[in-house]
Parts: sequence; structure tokens; C-alpha cells
Amino acid sequence: MKWAGYRLLQWGVPLFMALPCAHAQTPPETKTDLDQRSVLLEWSGREKTPAASTGAVTDAGGLTPDQQELEARVDEGLATLGRGLTEEALVIFQQVLRNDPKNKRARFGVGTGYIQQNKYQEAITVLEPMTEEFPDDFLVKNNVAWLYATARDPTVRNGEKAIRYAQEALLISPNSYQVWNTLSESYYIAGDYEKAQRAAEEALRLATQVNAPLSSIADYRKQAEKSARAAKAMSLLD
Repeated sequence: MKWAGYRLLQWGVPLFMALPCAHAQTPPETKTDLDQRSVLLEWSGREKTPAASTGAVTDAGGLTPDQQELEARVDEGLATLGRGLTEEALVIFQQVLRNDPKNKRARFGVGTGYIQQNKYQEAITVLEPMTEEFPDDFLVKNNVAWLYATARDPTVRNGEKAIRYAQEALLISPNSYQVWNTLSESYYIAGDYEKAQRAAEEALRLATQVNAPLSSIADYRKQAEKSARAAKAMSLLD
């Protein structure tokens, strides 16, 4: 079962992309860091949850008035998150979850907000179980893969897990240029630069084909070039 919709968010989150290393140090934030964008997928549509069998009056989508109000709050939270107001968005999502603990969009919003705040363990606690609970939803798998691929904390970065989740997301949504980009980042931090280059080139091809935002196309081109340089450098050592 797929969620009702999604849109691409480009967050201004500073990223440190490097090979995992037990002694790796996270460098101070620089303008270059701040210019990099992390790619997270977020629901923009609503999944219609059938009302409980209590005889409550529902709308055409099967939502009670109380559920409609909660979903409107989730929409507000997602819009707030999209404006970069992460703390405010998390407050909204937590309010929704107090009334509807299983609300998928609110849970996803909380996990994505934690990634935005670099609270990786909290994000993993929220999102990773959802990959098992909703195995056909590529959005959660993509974000978990992105977390493991781009976490600033070297103890969290995990190329093997990033690749696995990105591949699972790709099997569900093979034409998603966003997921191909996530897979490229995953291969890159795992040190498989040739595969990173091929995945980035596929992301670039698909993004160009559907007239994706120019900023995304530029990012994917940079990713392909970065991976190509790394692959060439490693070939000289063989």
C-alpha cells in the first residue's frame, strides 16, 4: 500500500560525506557544507483512514470530523517542516500523535524532522520500524537510506545499511530520480565509486527527462562528477 502522495523537499542541512572511519572527525560547518542539500521525501497527500466502527458520521473519504481536524494539523506540520521550521513542526506532529499514535504521516514527519535536526538515533527509532510495518512504501526506506548515507555522525553512517534500504526503495519505485540519487550517495560513502557514478548518472537522466527542478539536476550532475573523480582516482591505485 503506497501513501497518497509525496513531494521532494530540499533541506539546507549541512552534510559531511566521507568514507566511514572509526576515527573520522566531523569538520566545522563551512559555506560549502551549508550549500549542500539533503534530499528527503515527504508526504503531501492524505491517506484515508477508515473511521472506527462506532457509527460516527464520516466524510466522503471515510474520515470523521475529529480525524479531518487531525489530518489538517498534519498538513500544517508538513508545510511548517517544508519552511524549515523544524521545532515548530515537531510540536504539531507530537500533538497529533497524542490523539492518534499510529498516524503514519505524523510519524514520518517526526522522523524526518529528527533527521533535519541531526538527531539520528531518534530518527532511526521512529523510521526504521516503519520500514517493516509498511514494506511497500519507498518513501520511508529512502529517508532511512539517506540518513545512513549522509549522517554527520560517523558512528551512525553505515554504507551497507544505506545501500540496502536504497535498493529496497528502488525496487518499489525504479523511476524515482530521488531514490537513484540516494543510492548514489550510499555507494559513495561505501567506497564503491563506479556504482555511485552510474547511479548518479541515472538520477540525472531521469531528472532531466521529467524536467525536475534545475537545482536538483545541478546537484545530480555534481554528484556524478564527484563520483567519477573518485572512481578515476581509485583506478590509478589499482
